[in-house]
Amino acid sequence: MAMDLEATMDETDVIVIDMGSGVTKIGFCGEDAPRACVDTVVGQVEIIAGGGLGQSSGSAAGQVEKTKKTLLGLEAYQYNSAAVASESQGGEAASVSGSPVLTYPVKRGMIDHGSEAGGSAVESLLQHAFTKVLGVEPEDFPVLLLDSPTETKAAREWMGEVSMMN
Repeated sequence: MAMDLEATMDETDVIVIDMGSGVTKIGFCGEDAPRACVDTVVGQVEIIAGGGLGQSSGSAAGQVEKTKKTLLGLEAYQYNSAAVASESQGGEAASVSGSPVLTYPVKRGMIDHGSEAGGSAVESLLQHAFTKVLGVEPEDFPVLLLDSPTETKAAREWMGEVSMMN
């Protein structure tokens, strides 16, 4: 007796993310190519606004406000301090201190889940993948995360948790 089983989901309803050492590929299952390929690198820059660079944070003339901006993929490599400062402060006087601190969350196929920098970099990349590249909420779709066959069980569990939190 043959049974006809009907799938309740279309194969394009599954998000696929392959975080490689060099490039993270993001897309839906069944498509011919990934929707985006993003360099697997995250940069952090410190933006100093108000008061001026030479003043201390407690000066009466103005308060210095420090914020951090996250740069993903190619943006981290092609860093332009003037553009980042003006974009972040909406025209107010601001400057960016130094070059971005680059974090490579995947090395030789292994996810760096043990360090705070590596963990936040993975979270930033996943958030970017869901919101900016795909424009979806991760809880609305099943997610297939590809990893190295030599990846540890702890790293796999951590990636599962992080992908569901975003």
